[in-house]
Parts: sequence; structure tokens; C-alpha cells
Amino acid sequence: MSYQRGGSQPDASGKTKALVAVFAVLVLGGYFVSQIIGSFGADESTAVENFERQDSADLANRLATAERAHGICYGWQLIDGGLNQVLSEGSSRGVGTDAEQCARWVEVSADVLYTSENSEQEDSAQLTVRSSPDLLGSTPSPQDFERVGVTSRELIDEPVSSVGYAALSLPLLLAERGVVQPVELDQGAASERVQPLDEAGSDFFGQYTGTIIFLGILAAAVLACLVLGIVASRRRKRRLAAVPPGREGPPPPGQSAYWQGTPGHGPPPPGRGPST
Repeated sequence: MSYQRGGSQPDASGKTKALVAVFAVLVLGGYFVSQIIGSFGADESTAVENFERQDSADLANRLATAERAHGICYGWQLIDGGLNQVLSEGSSRGVGTDAEQCARWVEVSADVLYTSENSEQEDSAQLTVRSSPDLLGSTPSPQDFERVGVTSRELIDEPVSSVGYAALSLPLLLAERGVVQPVELDQGAASERVQPLDEAGSDFFGQYTGTIIFLGILAAAVLACLVLGIVASRRRKRRLAAVPPGREGPPPPGQSAYWQGTPGHGPPPPGRGPST
């Protein structure tokens, strides 16, 4: 006597299709969400760093020392090129005071432009020097500032410290050209060069923390889907291997799902159990 539970084996193709659909939804959703978050991060990345109140006051005090020695007003200006707005301005006469108020003056101006991540243009910075008419032929050139470490790259990466260092370098560069006598300035913290960032004008992990966290969750979800798919596939293979050959599918017509005898004879007569 032999017994067999009939019925067809479960089809795993439906589960596989469902996993593929979930994976596709996660990928597309991650793409669109990262684009939305990236657009907000791009807006934040275009803002140029500005001077703190104490930093600008210290810079004005140090430049005042050079003015007393040379009789020349030294000034600075930091411009956000994207907004076309002056962020910080000052001179040896004080924060917010234009150096042009003096009879003899020289001012360094930096125009820094940050572009969004989706823009084809790159971040840029331009340094210019303006002065009173009597100093026009003696003002430092951009190449002079590059020699002391104030480059376009530095202005992009660290606009505040670079502009401050450029302003403090004005008396030294004028002395190098023989316009004034050298004077020792206490450059202090402004002379400490800050190492540039890896990418111009942005702190990547700070600005895209939300995107990074979301992509991490997305990767974990995708990995979980793949693991579930593998486990389901292995279970199906084990079930198929456990069924003896030729025993799959429903019983032939006239045969009980729990009885297997000679085909076509049907179930045993009433009052008789299965033969042994």
C-alpha cells in the first residue's frame, strides 16, 4: 500500500517578479529623492562664507598698525558673485568703512562665485586691487598674491582667511616694491593657512548627509530583497528535490488523491479498505 499527498508544487515565479518590482521601485525612488535632496544641497553650497564680527574687527586693527606707519589706508572687500552682493567690507579705519575715504589708499577685493552641483560652470574666484591714483603703478598684481599663497583655489576653498591674508599682505608687497618701508604686522590667526578642502566650495558630507543616509537605507533594502530571493529559490529547490520522480501533479482520472492503485479501477468497493 502506498500513499501520496497530491497537488502541484508552488510556483516561485510570482515571488521573483514581486522582488524585481520592489527592487525597481526602490531604485527609481532613490534616484528621484536624491535629486530632490541634491537640489536643496546645491542651493546651500552656493552661499559664500562670510567674516565673523570678531575676525573682521581683528583684521581692521592689524591694518590700522600699517596705516599709522605708512600713512596709507589698507582695505578689503569680499563679494558673493552669485548674489552680486558685498558680504564684508572694511579698512584700517574700521569694519564697514571704505578705504577710499583716505587720500592714499589701497584695497584688495575678492569676487567668489559658487555654482550648483547641476551647473556646467565651475566655481571661480577673482582677486583685484584698487588704489588711489598716486599708487596705480605700484599696486601688487595677482601673481604677487600667488607668491604669498593667495590663489584662486585658496579663495574658493577658504574665502575668509584668504581675503584676510591678502589684505595683511598689502603692506608687505608695497614695501617689496619700494613704495613704503617694511613694518612688522602681528598677523595672528589670519596668517595661519587653512588646508583646502577636497572639493571646491563645499563640505560634501555635511551638505549631503540626508542623501547619504537615504542611499544607505536603500542599499540595505535592496540587499534584503536579494537575500529573500535567494532564500526562496533555495527552499523551492529543496522541495522539488524531496519529491520522488514521477510523483508530481494530480492523480489520474478516477483515482483518489490519497489512493494509488491500478489505473482505471477507481476506489475500492464499499466496505473494503485499501488492499495491503
